[in-house]
Amino acid sequence: MTMLALGWSLAAAAQAPTGDGFDALVGGWTCDGYFVKSGKKIASVLDIRRDAASRALIVRHDDSAPNIYHALEIWTSTKGAPPFRAAIANDSGMRWYVSAGWIGDTLTWSRPDSTKPEEQFVYTLNRVAGTLQIDWLIARDGAAPTLGDRLTCRRR
Repeated sequence: MTMLALGWSLAAAAQAPTGDGFDALVGGWTCDGYFVKSGKKIASVLDIRRDAASRALIVRHDDSAPNIYHALEIWTSTKGAPPFRAAIANDSGMRWYVSAGWIGDTLTWSRPDSTKPEEQFVYTLNRVAGTLQIDWLIARDGAAPTLGDRLTCRRR
């Protein structure tokens, strides 16, 4: 295969719809929000792109100072159950998540793990307002998950 043909194939793959609904998230986002427990403000930048060859979604999530959260996420659809899987890597290691898929404009990633608290990330698109809300929920000591922080994001 020539480089020209390879380049065309990758470009075509990058534009081909996947049916996973992730394309609505692609782009740059600036986020503002708060931590529920302390009420402190939080700001973040998201850079969301497709990997041309694998069609996976690559999410870079970087909090602004004074916060220090930085994560690299890989989201993908699968042919089995559950239909979506994600991996999130940050300074505390790698965590794995699953999702049953979009319910309307909401996608929930869950990390059930009997050795650690259960986490959820809930992504909700508001297409009219052009915003993306991200809620982080955490369950401790067997209790139901509660909201830990919330971000409201706008396209850059």
